[in-house]
Amino acid sequence: MMREKKLRKTKEYATVYRRGEKIYGKYVLLFFMPNQQEISRFGVVTTKKVGNAVIRNKWRRRIKEIVREYGDDLQSGYDIIVLARPRIKESEFSSVKKDITRVLRKARLLR
Repeated sequence: MMREKKLRKTKEYATVYRRGEKIYGKYVLLFFMPNQQEISRFGVVTTKKVGNAVIRNKWRRRIKEIVREYGDDLQSGYDIIVLARPRIKESEFSSVKKDITRVLRKARLLR
């Protein structure tokens, strides 16, 4: 993920959590809100409930890869946070990819 496409500051995350819409998936929770920029910015969050650091980082990398694959198909002008739910640790990559696709479509963030 390119540097300018990342949510970086705690304040940016807090704003999206507080003011953004949220959509529940089986394995992820999607927070999103419009931003004042030409690009969409992403953040991936995996809490300690997901597992130890190795497991959390594994799922963080996988979620970033799924988002990267959708690069050109995503609507621009949004701040998006993908939060991994604890049940993600027992799931398959393909199931998580389908779930992320479903929540992105439900949020109308895919073109």
